[in-house]
Amino acid sequence: MANDNVVVKLESKEEYENYLSNEELTAVYYSSENCGVCQSMKPRVVDIAETNGLPIREISINDLREIAAQQLILKSPTIVIYDRGREILRSSGFIDLNRLNEQIGRMIS
Repeated sequence: MANDNVVVKLESKEEYENYLSNEELTAVYYSSENCGVCQSMKPRVVDIAETNGLPIREISINDLREIAAQQLILKSPTIVIYDRGREILRSSGFIDLNRLNEQIGRMIS
């Protein structure tokens, strides 16, 4: 597993936009601090991303409500994978980790 599954949190709209524009394939994990499922899924999702070499960042939908609304994040947790800033995959709620791993693996290869 990854190093305690620490994921960098994006703290502003500018950080978010820079992150999406500076990478080809990227992932954003949208979560809420008071969401138990978010907290329990995060280490697994981060591990899958890191194992596949996919950059991942986290956004608190509580702190960055504007981005969550813009991206139509209606449930948490939600992981969205972007290709040069364009959404190509989304999974929300109880994320199927095996399926997520397979999908990311296909995108990376």
